[in-house]
Amino acid sequence: MLSTGGSSALVGVSFCENSAAQGGGARITSGTATVRGSSFVENSATNLGGGLQVSMADGLLVSLATFLGNGADTLGGNLYVGDVTAEISDSLVAWVTAGDGLYVKNGTDHVLSHDAWYENVDEDISGVLTVDDLDSTHLLENPGASTCVLGDGCAARF
Repeated sequence: MLSTGGSSALVGVSFCENSAAQGGGARITSGTATVRGSSFVENSATNLGGGLQVSMADGLLVSLATFLGNGADTLGGNLYVGDVTAEISDSLVAWVTAGDGLYVKNGTDHVLSHDAWYENVDEDISGVLTVDDLDSTHLLENPGASTCVLGDGCAARF
């Protein structure tokens, strides 16, 4: 899925086992974006945002989302956020296969709250979170995940 304008709402949808150069599951490059109750599982990108890439948008709100086992060869294995203000809450970011769990570049006032970060590993950059050139980022009460299951494709769950 590619969205290049207006407003995008991804509500209760699943992106599973997709691949692209950027935004393996989905890519949003302008407008406002809302992601709620959606899953990004085992997607891949040869560049940015294995699960989801959001760049140069007016705002991003992610809640109750699941990012499992996605990977990007460059940055943002599960999720890449570039040049956009983002709020990510009550979501699971786990088992990134390459490119770190969440990569955030530029923007202001990012808020990450009540998210679970589990077994994100990358050999070149941060496994969990990389923050590059931000005005502010707030981490609020981020509990760890207790049990996760991966490997069933779209049936992956926690």
